[in-house]
Amino acid sequence: MSQLRSIVARCALGLTFAAGLLSQAAAEVEKCVALVIGNSAYKSVPALHNPVTDARGVSAALKRLGFTVVDGYDLGVAEMRSKLAEFANALPDSKAALVYYAGHGVS
Repeated sequence: MSQLRSIVARCALGLTFAAGLLSQAAAEVEKCVALVIGNSAYKSVPALHNPVTDARGVSAALKRLGFTVVDGYDLGVAEMRSKLAEFANALPDSKAALVYYAGHGVS
């Protein structure tokens, strides 16, 4: 249990550091775009508890930082391709781009 707490603490510290860098980057550039995907529900493996919750949190944080966010949750192949196309269409006039994915793969 203490090893798990140590891992969680290190992850939280890393995320705090990354959020600080992203905040500075968002303030310095004109348009920032992010693709945020969280897949928790799967057809052939047990559902995951955290990916959608984590992705929603990251999406909200990025929006507060000024990012234009293309997000999706529990996407199938067609929906994933649609979100990727939407993200790609937003890239040409952006100064920074970020991709966040939580889950095993396509649901």
